[in-house]
Parts: sequence; C-alpha cells; structure tokens
Amino acid sequence: MVVLLCGSIACRKCLHKEGCNFDAEVEAAMRECTPPKYVLLGYKDRKLEDEYMVDWANISKPRIFLGYAFGLVFVLIALMADMASIPFIEMGFFWGFVPIDAIPIVRCLVFPLGALGTLWAYRRKNPHAVLFIAQATFLAYLVMVGLDQVYRYFLIEKDTAWVFRLNSWGMITTYWDMPPFLTLFFFNLPVGQTIEIAVTSMLTAYIVIPLIYDGYAEFNPSRVLGEGVPPGMVDTCNQSQEYLDACAAYFTGVYAHSIALAFGCATAIVVVSWIVDSSNRRAFVNRKIIAALTRQRECALLKQKEEQETLINSIFPPMVAKDLIAEHADHDGDGCCDSNSVMEKIRSMKSESNTRNNLGRSVARLHMDVTILFTDIVGFTSMANQCQPYEVMYFLHNLFSAFDELIEMDLHLWKVETVGDAFMVASGLANVSATGTSRDIETVVEVVTSPGHSRTSTTEVENPSGFSDSSEKQVYRIKTLGASHFESKRCTAAQAKEAAARAAVVFGRNVIKEAKLHSMPNGKPCAIRVGAHTGDVCSGVVGNRMPRYCLFGDTVNTANRMESTGQAGRMQISEETHAVVCNDPDFEWECRGEMQVKGKGKMLTYMLVD
Repeated sequence: MVVLLCGSIACRKCLHKEGCNFDAEVEAAMRECTPPKYVLLGYKDRKLEDEYMVDWANISKPRIFLGYAFGLVFVLIALMADMASIPFIEMGFFWGFVPIDAIPIVRCLVFPLGALGTLWAYRRKNPHAVLFIAQATFLAYLVMVGLDQVYRYFLIEKDTAWVFRLNSWGMITTYWDMPPFLTLFFFNLPVGQTIEIAVTSMLTAYIVIPLIYDGYAEFNPSRVLGEGVPPGMVDTCNQSQEYLDACAAYFTGVYAHSIALAFGCATAIVVVSWIVDSSNRRAFVNRKIIAALTRQRECALLKQKEEQETLINSIFPPMVAKDLIAEHADHDGDGCCDSNSVMEKIRSMKSESNTRNNLGRSVARLHMDVTILFTDIVGFTSMANQCQPYEVMYFLHNLFSAFDELIEMDLHLWKVETVGDAFMVASGLANVSATGTSRDIETVVEVVTSPGHSRTSTTEVENPSGFSDSSEKQVYRIKTLGASHFESKRCTAAQAKEAAARAAVVFGRNVIKEAKLHSMPNGKPCAIRVGAHTGDVCSGVVGNRMPRYCLFGDTVNTANRMESTGQAGRMQISEETHAVVCNDPDFEWECRGEMQVKGKGKMLTYMLVD
C-alpha cells in the first residue's frame, strides 16, 4: 500500500533530477513554467515535490477530515446492516484468540484513529506523515475487510461462498465493505497513491482471496438456476425452457453486476484522482509563478522607491527629504511609489485648501548659525561669449562635479543650487554636529487659519498683509523647540557652529585648489572667487512645478557680497565667520580692512592666506 511513498522517500537522491527555478524561468520568459515529473512519483525535483506535498496538505486539510468522517459513516451503515442480518449474540465464531464479531468493531475504529493521527501530523507540520497515515488507514481497513471476507464466507461457512447468491461475498463486499473507499474522492491524494490503494483493494477483495478459496467455482448459468434463483421465483422460472434461459441470464447479470460496479467505481476514483492531482499541480505551479512575479514586482518597487528617495535626498537636505518621504509613506500606507511620487511629496507640503494664504503646515524653517558660501568663476561671461555652448556646459559639468565630490566628503555641507557659474553651499544646514550627531530643527514657522493648542512655547503675530480672501484671521505661529526636543546633543551649539564654519572654509580652500586644475574652453586657467558669511537663514521649498529648495535671509545676501567683492583665487569671509574660525590653527587670515558692501555699508572682512 505504501510502496510508492516509501520508494519515493527512500530513493530520493536517485529520483532527484534537474531543479526548477521559477524566478529564473519567469525572468527569462514570461511564460508558464512546467517542471518535469515522473508518472506516479511526482516532480523530478524532489525539493519541489516536498513543497507540493506541503501545499497539498494545506489545501486538502478540510477534505481529508471530511473523508475520514464519511468513511466512519459508511462503516457504521455496514455495521448496522450486519447487525440486522446476523445478530452478534448468535455469533460464537473464533479464530485463534480473536472473536470474529470483533472485526466490525475494529473496523469502526480505523477511520477515527486515522483522523486523530492526521491531526497530530498537522500539528507537527509533517505533510508526508499526513499521506502515510491516509494510506495506512485504508491499508488497515482493507486488512479488516480481508479478514472478515475470509473467515465469514470462506472458512466459517465451509462453503465456496459462490458469487451467484444473494448473501454471497460478491454482493456483501461491494455494498457493505467497499463504500468507504469512495471517500478517496474527498482525500485528493496524489494519483500514484490513489492508484496503489485502488488496485490493491480490488486485487485483494475480488481476485486474490476469492481465487485462493475458489470463490468463482462452477461459474456457469446452470448453477444460477440451481442456487441463485430466489425461492419465490422458482415456479416462474420453471414454466418453460425460455423462462429458464431468461432467468439464468437475468440473475447472472444481477449477481455479477456488483463486481463490475466495484471495478467501475475504482476506475472512476483513479480517473478523478488523476484529474484533481493534475489540477492541483497546475494550481501549485501557477502560485509559484505568481509568487515569483510578485517577488520581482516587489524588488522593482523597492528599487524604484530607493531611486526616488535617492533623488529626493539629492535635491533636498536630509531633514526636508526625511519629512517628504515620511509624509508620502503615511499617505500611501503600502510604501508603493509611482512616477509622480516626487511631486506628490512636494505638494503634500501645501495645505489642502486652494487659497493662496493657506500655504501649508511647514512653509519655512529657521536655521541658526549656518555658514553660507558662494563661488564664482572669474571671466566666465566673456569666455561664454567666445566659446560654443556645449564647450561651456562640458567645462561647468566637470568643474561642478569635482565640487560635488568635495561636498560628499563632509556631512556638514549641502549644495543648495547653481545659477550659471555661481555655486552656492550651506554648511550646518542639516544640523550635523562635530561628532556626526544630527540635531533637530530648532525653529519652524507655520501658517494657520485658526489658533490651536500647542505644548511648545509660541509667538503669534497677526498677518499684516491683509490680502487674505478668507474672513479667518491669519496667524503666523513660530514654534521654538527646547533642548528637551533634541534626540541627542553630544556637543554644544557653539561647537556645532564652529564645526559648520570650519567645514565651509575647508571646502572654500579646496575648491580654489580644484579650480586651478581646470582650464576654461578659451584656454585660460580657471580662477574662482569664494565668499562666506555665518548667520541665520530661512529655508523652504518654493513652487510646485520644478520646485526648488531655497535659502533666504540677510546671511545669504551677505555671503554673496563677500564673493562678489573678493579677489580671484582667494576666499573672503565676514567678521562673523572670522570670529568663529579665528582660533583654528589650520587657517591663517589676513585682515582686509573695512570694505564698502552694497546694502550693508562698511564691513570688516578677512582673506584666507594660502
């Protein structure tokens, strides 16, 4: 009964052939993957066969227990029919130490014990045990049927138990003993195991045992007329020879059809099992293909998400990028990205209202002690007029790419933008301390349409512009976050300010050296002016179409003036920046004196000495 299953497990290494990689198959061609398999032993890839067995055990669990239930019902019906025809009290037959009337009782326990064993196998998560127990259950029941058949009909009655008789073994076996095998329709066993059960049961019950005990002895129509015709039909059949021939043919068919019916049901069970097993295997393969496609889709989405987050991080500072990504993740919920996700992240910073006054929750951020640095190429305008545009763009790309690499070397630096030949860098904008610890944003400016409750200290100022289309009072609320809001403060504000200013000065010195390594398209050496200033700035994302992360404030204007009033190949800083880095032994400064700065009047500036 368990030859196929035991052989499949014992000869696992010999049966294992080429593996089936669904991921590779699906990736190579978007078509159905059909793993090779043996006729009765399943897939040639034994690992895949094990996966199928787990899948079969999971999807067939309700049907298996339903099959055990119907098997018990069929046994009980046969037992009640047996009790009605032959009361147990009158049965005193023994074979050895086992009473014959105990066999039907034992048969009643076979399917409940099989169900309990299957339940144990499911709890142990052993699909092979589920299959073993199912086959062992039918084997045990077949043994009980064989014992009952042998000792009740062939040995005890001391008769050949001729098949052509109302109480013969042929009809009793078919209608009382074999119906539990119909539960194979419920079990959905693999076709190999179903064929083994069906063939073994048919051979045992209808061929092997009857032939051993001459169950088909004197298989001829004359005996039908002698012993097979019911007593009430004897007079009718003896009316004439024609009646005798008709009765012989009729009762031959009546008594023989039970055996034919049994073999027909066995054939139907095998055919249905083959169809169901093929369907289950196709469904299993389809699920594997879908799983492979899902994994590929998830990998593509994760890659797309990483690319978009990389794009956002390259456009905006870490603090802004983190907010945009977090807001979009909260909005999507599933983390999926599409081609418009970047714009959606930016638009999410606006208010849901379409009025021009309600600009959104976080329209501006105040940053303390930021060092702004500008660079400008000397003689760029005249060079651009003399050279081809593609030559100018190639030159700028190479130069600014080198500047970008210098920015990547220091976490304090952030490239704000490039306008023509101008290169703007902010140091300390991301609030990275000297120890590499990120500090939280200190101040956030919000615009709200109605006052709300906040646990942080706030300063509210009514909107003086008066351009609101709404009757609601516009309030600018400035939240100042205290030190308790910081996640980590490994350094003081003064140390962070000094680290940011120092990073900007180092960058300015390096870009001056880098520029000297490049030549402009007109053949002249490249020389740049560098200017820097330290102070407070305001930042925000401006616009919805081609949005830009911009910095505003007097600090930006002053840093720009430091660059425009500087000298070629040198770096000029303000007095505020000099006060921060003047004690650094790595830098040597030359006081330039008071310079007339547009919009600022006279300012004391310093030049970096190479």
